[in-house]
Amino acid sequence: AKILKPDFFPETIVPTAAYSRLMTPAYASPEQVRGQTITTASDVYSLGVILYQLLTGHRPYELKNGSPQEIERVICHAEPTRPSVAIDRPLTTQNEQGDITAAITPETLSKTHDSDLGKLRKTLRGDLDNIVLMALKKEPNRRYASVEQFSEDLRRHLEGLPVIARKDTLGYRVGKFITRNKPAVAATTVIVLLVIGFLITTLVQSARIKRERDRATLEQSKAEKVSSFLVDLFKVSDPSESRGNTVTAREILDKGADKVVNELQDQPEVQANLMNTIGGVYERLGLFDRSEQLLNQALQRGRQVLGNEHAEVARTLDALASINYEKGDYTMAVAREREALAIRRKLYGNVHKEVGDSLHNLGIYLLYLAQREEAGKCWDESLAINRKLFGNDSLEVAEDLVSYSSYLSEKNDNDGAEAALRDSVRILRQHRAPENLDLMTALNNLAIVLGRKKNYPDAVPIHRELLNTKRRIYGAEHPDIALTLNNLGNVLRLKGDLAEADSILREALAMRRKLLGANHPNTVLAAYNLGKLLVAKNSLTEAETLLRTALETTQKIEHKDEDVAYYKHGLGECLLAQKRFPEAEIFLTESFQVYQSKRGVKYRRTADVLDMLISLYEQWEKPQKVEEYKQWKAKD
Repeated sequence: AKILKPDFFPETIVPTAAYSRLMTPAYASPEQVRGQTITTASDVYSLGVILYQLLTGHRPYELKNGSPQEIERVICHAEPTRPSVAIDRPLTTQNEQGDITAAITPETLSKTHDSDLGKLRKTLRGDLDNIVLMALKKEPNRRYASVEQFSEDLRRHLEGLPVIARKDTLGYRVGKFITRNKPAVAATTVIVLLVIGFLITTLVQSARIKRERDRATLEQSKAEKVSSFLVDLFKVSDPSESRGNTVTAREILDKGADKVVNELQDQPEVQANLMNTIGGVYERLGLFDRSEQLLNQALQRGRQVLGNEHAEVARTLDALASINYEKGDYTMAVAREREALAIRRKLYGNVHKEVGDSLHNLGIYLLYLAQREEAGKCWDESLAINRKLFGNDSLEVAEDLVSYSSYLSEKNDNDGAEAALRDSVRILRQHRAPENLDLMTALNNLAIVLGRKKNYPDAVPIHRELLNTKRRIYGAEHPDIALTLNNLGNVLRLKGDLAEADSILREALAMRRKLLGANHPNTVLAAYNLGKLLVAKNSLTEAETLLRTALETTQKIEHKDEDVAYYKHGLGECLLAQKRFPEAEIFLTESFQVYQSKRGVKYRRTADVLDMLISLYEQWEKPQKVEEYKQWKAKD
């Protein structure tokens, strides 16, 4: 109510406080409660309260004690519950004696409305929720402009037309159209479905066409976005963009990485996919830190948008595991590859190419952590999967054979390793060009195994061929070139070509220090190999410096017991050559104990260190020790 002529009333009854204002508190608008100007917007509000009560059986607010403070707090500040939610709330009314005089429950409400509760909730949800809440806005200017407008919105709702209380979206308008025209829409849908059914029936007659159609449907959007991205990316090579300067592939790649990170925020799937791809290119260029940075962003983006168990997330984890492996963090590589494998098993089952890929990679990383038996099981399963899916002469089987040969070689089965590698090389030569990375890896491992079998005439030419091929591919410096230099230098050392081996091993060490850093396991190994060569050349002072540094660095960083034993073995040999018997004894004995406990007496490194210990005690004139270690050597 509003006093239109205050002069008609005595001064004593003019409203001065909330409890004395002329209003019914449960139906009063916030501006009435505050004593502000009353307009027709207050009528809209009160009608909104009545509509709320008609629909739900409840008022928007329940006032417990009716104090002025409670009235203002509830009506001016509390937000009403949506009608579609409020119907689930029971309400009881009690008299002064505490007896229940009325009760509203979801069940009684549904009976009153001649509808089950689920249907009633569905009816209220959407238009009616929004119409009621718009009428009950705290601010008068946000309500309906008039009672007529309020009434018109209710009429539009009843006729299935869009209402102004709802945001006007295409989906909302289409939904309303369908509701108003159900028979026509149903008939049209039947016709459309019949046409689609006819088209599908025609298309499925050709399996090849069906596969292409499905793939095109799934990937069309991504392909268009990637195509647009690449066209824009290569504008950098346009003379108008480059301004006459030579633009390198690396500059294009760097620009692409920046564009992916900064300009594809609104296309997360494409962004994650391109981050993975460019990260892989950086890895192949030996830029491991840049690759890891980009792949970590791809993983974070993928988890946010796609969830933790998506194929793209598994792909990123697999790529990151490879980077961890290249950087010498084998524990993290294993952890990430295990996670990728678990996702792929859940998505694809146990017989799938990507499951086989993860098993293959996991075997490699496990072998570097000396977990040989589990590595062997991974390759056994991967081989079985790929033979079943692709056949015995497939590229997938060839790749598995390369890794499986490492497991056989670790078991000291060099004949088995050579056979597996020769079979792999045969398959790869059928499918791949000479500069293919997989073929080069197989040839590299074959040359190493041949060197262990002292077949130097076959091993050395393979290493030289690989070195020339990699220099053509990668240029002057690359981690793969350093790897081949290291392997060639070792074979030349064993063959006795010490001068050439010295030059090559120094080049390998310098390249690894520059590209990988002094503490990388591959850099430490290169220093060790050069130290071994210098022992053979009797340059013992320089050799000892390199071998001690290799041992101390390995002990500081994450390492395996066998790695430490290997470096103690080399340092012990250098000290023995200097006839520093007590020091040599310590390192050689500790090395022997690790080899013997983990690999047995017949393991090639165990046999080597046994020969050194026997030589040490013979020179030191300790016959009892000589006999003790000869007995060890005689053990099966």
